[in-house]
Amino acid sequence: MMAFFITKYETYYSIVTGVALVTYIVFTVKVTEWRTHFRHAMNDLDSKANSRVIDSLLNYETVKYFGNEAWCTAN
Repeated sequence: MMAFFITKYETYYSIVTGVALVTYIVFTVKVTEWRTHFRHAMNDLDSKANSRVIDSLLNYETVKYFGNEAWCTAN
């Protein structure tokens, strides 16, 4: 593609296009790396929250199943 700009247009256009392309690639890579940290933290917190919800539901069902529901709600 750069060869097309060099042969069909002035060198200035190929330089501007190349600089814009390199700037876009560097910016995209940097922002993606920066954002990945937050995504991993969000996934870890989501996993912990889901684990706690499942444990809570299982414990509730266990207490209800063994007939200790009245004791659980009294405390």
